[in-house]
Parts: sequence; structure tokens; C-alpha cells
Amino acid sequence: MCVLLICWSPLLVLMLRMISRQISSHECNSTGGDRSVNLERDYQLDCKFFLTAIRLASLNQILDPWVYLLLREILLRKVCLMANAVSNCSIEERKDTRTALDALNKQNQDNENLQKPQSS
Repeated sequence: MCVLLICWSPLLVLMLRMISRQISSHECNSTGGDRSVNLERDYQLDCKFFLTAIRLASLNQILDPWVYLLLREILLRKVCLMANAVSNCSIEERKDTRTALDALNKQNQDNENLQKPQSS
């Protein structure tokens, strides 16, 4: 939906602008002799923008299949599984280091407990 909106919005906005100004796309090909210089520049900008908007809208047809292929449910599940595997590996490494530290702390506490009764 986002690709559709991004690709087609410029063309739709331009078409609404052209309708409100009562300009047709055929005027892009013709040169008007009765227009002022400023209007001629505006028409040229609109014509250039019109071509860019048409190209962007045609890009939608190219991008749509790729978006649907890459965002399939199976592929997204695989990506999620891979992300979980990576995060689980880092969690497991943390658990291993914590376990080792906990074992050292326990040994230190046991040694301290053993030394206290002997000294008293």
C-alpha cells in the first residue's frame, strides 16, 4: 500500500492541479505563442513534472511483484526465526557468563563460610 501511495500520489496531485487550471497534457507538446513568459515557464515545469510523475507511476508496476515476493509470510517467518536465533545466541552467551560468575561467587561464599567457623 505504501509503494502504491508513493508512486501514484505525484501523478494524482498533478492531474488535480491540471484540472483546476484547465490545462491538458496535449499542451506539453504544443508551443503557445499567446502565453506570457511566466505562464510558459509554469507549463514547462508542469510538463517536466508530468513526465516524472508518469515514470514514478510506472515504477509501481515494477516494484509491486518484488514487494510481494520479499514480504511473503514464509520469508518473513524465516527472517524472524533467524533474528530470534541471533538474539537467543547472545542471550545464551550472557547466561553462560552469568553462570560462570555465579559459580565463582558461590565458591567464594563457600570459602568464606568455611573460614569463619575455623577462625572462631
